[in-house]
Amino acid sequence: MKIEAVIFDMDGVLVDTEPFYMYRVKQFLDSHHIKVSMQDVYRLAGSSQKETFEIMQSWWSTSISIQELKSMYQRETQLVRVQDIYPYILQPYTKIILRQLAEKGIPLAIASASNKVLIDSMCTSCGIDSYFSFKQSGEDLQRSKPYPDIYLEVAKQLQVNPKNCIVVEDSTYGIRAAKDAGMYVIAKEDKRFNYDQSPADICGSDLFEIYTIIKNKLNEVK
Repeated sequence: MKIEAVIFDMDGVLVDTEPFYMYRVKQFLDSHHIKVSMQDVYRLAGSSQKETFEIMQSWWSTSISIQELKSMYQRETQLVRVQDIYPYILQPYTKIILRQLAEKGIPLAIASASNKVLIDSMCTSCGIDSYFSFKQSGEDLQRSKPYPDIYLEVAKQLQVNPKNCIVVEDSTYGIRAAKDAGMYVIAKEDKRFNYDQSPADICGSDLFEIYTIIKNKLNEVK
């Protein structure tokens, strides 16, 4: 295939944020005596913020609006911010791989369900912002993952054919979104959250192996 761009999910792919988010949610629920197993909390991994709070609302023992729940969660968890730990949870090989791909002249982008502030914060604090031609937050679109809109928007902004894009994803929702956008999907393996990664075209155990897969795809074109 002709490769016109490589698009990365953020959480779980570039930075290992999911355990942080999951345990913070579990602590919040426990503090309000909401009895939910850690396995149920893992269902939230890879979902958009809107979907996360809708699921949490369904667990609540009393009537509460999404906005009330969101405000309460943000107020009670604001002392522990994910922005403060990004440099410490950057996935191994990330900088090397981004540099190698950039040196090959391949446009790179991020397509994440996280908000734009968090995406920019991660890129800046980890020193990788300059590698990306475009960054798209699912919160800036009417529909986030599992719908393909976010990946189609990235392809549109980069002015590339979706069929010529490689996506690196990990979650069930993200993989489905990228496949429905007609893109070639490499799943970063993660056994912790029971993701269904079967729709992906191929899996890689870490970013180094994923880079090898991408490099082999590039060599196929030559």
